[in-house]
Amino acid sequence: MIDGTRAVVSVKLRARVSLMRKVIIDHPGDKYWDEVDRTLDTLRAVAKTKPDPAKALAKALKASLDKDRATYGQQTIEIEEGEPDAWVLDLNEAVERGASTKGGFAVEGDEPSGEDSAGQV
Repeated sequence: MIDGTRAVVSVKLRARVSLMRKVIIDHPGDKYWDEVDRTLDTLRAVAKTKPDPAKALAKALKASLDKDRATYGQQTIEIEEGEPDAWVLDLNEAVERGASTKGGFAVEGDEPSGEDSAGQV
């Protein structure tokens, strides 16, 4: 699926995808992204109560990945760890800061439509 692309499949990306897979299995439907946001908000809130919130969040995401791998198996392609594009680093930073669709991401070129000028991704 990623052959011939510039996509970098990292452990962080896999952990996030595993969390999204769990959410879609538990909460399919048109409120999927709302539930992803709620799940991430909950993980962040719990992580903030720990001495090292970033480490606690990483541990929670790793647990999600471990459970996903136990359920669905591991992929058979090799992961080439490389430096992701700048936009991926920006997105990772925003996720780690706690940005969600509730707060919105400003997307260059978006025009305010009246209901939300932040441009949601």
